[in-house]
Amino acid sequence: MSSTNNIKKWLADYVDEEEYGQVLSLYEVVQEGEPINDFWEITVDGDKMFIRLGDGEWLTLLSNSAVETFIDIMDQTYGGGMGVEAWAASERAIDNDKS
Repeated sequence: MSSTNNIKKWLADYVDEEEYGQVLSLYEVVQEGEPINDFWEITVDGDKMFIRLGDGEWLTLLSNSAVETFIDIMDQTYGGGMGVEAWAASERAIDNDKS
């Protein structure tokens, strides 16, 4: 099982920033700490969390602090200064306006 704890590299390798649904689903899975969708595979063992997309490399978060850091990095990277949830809602609204 290949794994990493390099959050920024893993996000760059496995998350498509143009796909707000993918970003939001990852954010929600990590916040909940359980598999709430079929997109991301997640395993929790005590304070440790392991996440992957398909057959990709596992991201290993070794503590609650690492999980909080992950959430903060997602908010900064994808949230456009407003947080992932607000950003995804605005992207969804834009898509709905286009249709």
